[in-house]
Amino acid sequence: MSSRFNSLYKGAVLAFVLFFTSWNAEASCFSRQQLYRMQTSSLEDIQTFFKAEGWALAEPSSVAEGTSGFGFKKSVFTKNGNERVVVYTSRTDGNIIQLKVSDACFQTISGTEFGQFSRKLSIEQDKVIKEYRNENQILQLVEYAGTEVSNSEILIFNETLKSQVKGLGQLFSSTSSIVRMQTSNPSSNGNGSPNEVYDMVETLPIPDDGMAGWSNYLSANLGYPTTARRKGIEGTVIVAFIVNTDGTVSDFELLRGIGGGCDEEAIRIVKNSPKWTPGMQDGKAVRTRMRLPINFTLE
Repeated sequence: MSSRFNSLYKGAVLAFVLFFTSWNAEASCFSRQQLYRMQTSSLEDIQTFFKAEGWALAEPSSVAEGTSGFGFKKSVFTKNGNERVVVYTSRTDGNIIQLKVSDACFQTISGTEFGQFSRKLSIEQDKVIKEYRNENQILQLVEYAGTEVSNSEILIFNETLKSQVKGLGQLFSSTSSIVRMQTSNPSSNGNGSPNEVYDMVETLPIPDDGMAGWSNYLSANLGYPTTARRKGIEGTVIVAFIVNTDGTVSDFELLRGIGGGCDEEAIRIVKNSPKWTPGMQDGKAVRTRMRLPINFTLE
């Protein structure tokens, strides 16, 4: 009986490992199936998978507390000295997974694994967030604008966990307050000048044809600069700009560049983009500052 049980157990572990690795046998990264699977798997299965992929348990499991007193088992895994995964395991509602992986892996996940999927794009202070949902599972790809060091991260969770642990380890920041900045020519009355620019609004601007139309526009118009192609330059350029109340775009600013002509090409693409549906605040169209990532990936 004991040997039969051991055989069954080993078979189950092997099946789990094969489930993870079969989706991504040729890449040192993660597939969307693997990412979503992490959110619902047991800590033991996650440890088995990470060990097979060369990740090491960097810190023994400890207890992490959410703001509501909700308890988690926190485990930290590392690889290659700079990649890090933190797993917050709840008793009944799955896990919160926080990944900080290499820029190449992040771009593979963003472009290859999720590039053709519908997403919610949002801006939160210096964050550019692309959010994808699979039933009650939520995956966010987060890029930080205006920084020289790439510190992109991936978060996987569900609504129940997010509502119970908001503030845990600063994973989730509040979006309730509206951040406003004035242009160089603000109104003197302070009562909602047409020149006022909002960093965060109730309804974000969106291209007139939606994100699918934006993707089509990029595919048809984005060129890969010769210098960047010759030098093998890849990465994400982040451009800031303002969507005006009439849907036109203006005030372009490079927040993060990669060189090789990609920065100029990204700004050109944004400048020549079709009109946008403006952002809305309190039922009115307002000028909204956007931060938009433009990916350059060599095939």
